[in-house]
Amino acid sequence: MPHRKIKKQGKNWRKFWKLGVDGWNTQFFDVNKDGELVA
Repeated sequence: MPHRKIKKQGKNWRKFWKLGVDGWNTQFFDVNKDGELVA
């Protein structure tokens, strides 16, 4: 199976990782404009 690169998806990327959701303990995490995970 070929490896696919993950494209930068902006808000969809946050939804994928459940970022900013208190119940998932990710409220302190976010994705910057370069697509990097920041705390």
